[in-house]
Amino acid sequence: MHYKNGREARNGDHVIGKFGFNGEVISGVIFAIQQGSQSCNCNVQIIVPGGSYTMTCRTVGELYNAEDAFDAIEPKITTVTATTEPASPPTATETMTPPIAT
Repeated sequence: MHYKNGREARNGDHVIGKFGFNGEVISGVIFAIQQGSQSCNCNVQIIVPGGSYTMTCRTVGELYNAEDAFDAIEPKITTVTATTEPASPPTATETMTPPIAT
């Protein structure tokens, strides 16, 4: 069983998907996968106000792994490390001008 993006689905995965007739986006946890079935192949436990609810007959291929969904919307931050080299002392050919007193 694989999600829309090809990642393998496992029990305990946090998932996100559109459920119901109105296409409401809901997140939950897969707790049962029926191998070999093309549709209605997993059950998802979701949290709702006042408790939890079991959504039966979900299709893994219509869901996204929550980590993948988060990574897709999280801004990509690159770390740039600046390297600084110590200043070299002046050479004999360079002249240093002392500050002018006013």
